[in-house]
Amino acid sequence: MVLVLHSSFYTSERLVKGSAVWHEGRYGVDIFFVISGFVMMLSAEALVSKPDGWRTFLTRRFIRIFPLYWVATTINLAVLLVMPVVVLHSQFDLWEIVSSYFLIPHRDAKGVIEPLLGVGWTLMFEMMFYYCFAICLKFKLSPLKTIVPIFVVLGTLSFFKTPAWPTIAFFCNVHVLAFCTGMFLAKYVRLVPAGLKWGLPFAFVGFLVLVTPALSSVPVVSPLVMVLASTLVVAAAISLEPRLGRLAPASLLTLGAASYALYLFHPLIAPAVPMVLKKLSIHSAPLSILLCVCVAIPVGLLVHFGVERPIDAGIRRWTGRRPKKVEEVQAPA
Repeated sequence: MVLVLHSSFYTSERLVKGSAVWHEGRYGVDIFFVISGFVMMLSAEALVSKPDGWRTFLTRRFIRIFPLYWVATTINLAVLLVMPVVVLHSQFDLWEIVSSYFLIPHRDAKGVIEPLLGVGWTLMFEMMFYYCFAICLKFKLSPLKTIVPIFVVLGTLSFFKTPAWPTIAFFCNVHVLAFCTGMFLAKYVRLVPAGLKWGLPFAFVGFLVLVTPALSSVPVVSPLVMVLASTLVVAAAISLEPRLGRLAPASLLTLGAASYALYLFHPLIAPAVPMVLKKLSIHSAPLSILLCVCVAIPVGLLVHFGVERPIDAGIRRWTGRRPKKVEEVQAPA
């Protein structure tokens, strides 16, 4: 969803001015955050009773998030320095570089709170969630009873004027509620009815709400509805997994494993597609979007196998942990 959204944006900006941008694709982020809340609750269960569980949890999250993100950010920075005309939306100073590398919310030259690698804004939310979760593990607090009230306050503040301080202003966002619903799904997963008769309607209704333009333009109500619809989509996956999970082909598992690499690197390669088409005088928006997707996916797979997995294997050898199999590899969640 995010890849198609960005592909339509690159096309509208660089090839066919004013062509339609599929804004509904942004709700893929809500799905992503629901999954993250769900997975963190389950993966942290074994760490609750360990004295250093919080440290293990945070170390694993750092290893999962930062190495590949640093590679992508460094490439983006290098392109900006060498060919600034290619990058249309990046101006930076030293603090922006430092804060971008460490996912610290900051305002750029345009007043927008996002890192040099634009898609990294979601990782700022991820890391904030991970820090909160680690604190809960450290002090033996219930993540549900501690994180949910905090995130509800942040979500509520998003409907009012937020403070000028970038960190607070950034996290006052309804998106954080998606982490909460994912945590509730994990806590009460046994209550999610399993089977096709439940899972398919869940998925249909959830995606129907997410991709309906009229529903995304209602103030206040819309963001809350989209969080709930995203939660319904994840509940659908939980419901369908006992029946369909074992039927998933290896190719889909591989694409899933490469999803983080695809997410980080598609903004570095996909924008080139409409630029090439413009040079060739081919002004077709649908073709441009299709080619953006077709180019980005192989690049994501290449980065996954050629960069991400070797880095992961190297870190695991260094720390003495066993290598992961393909089906064990997850997105940042």
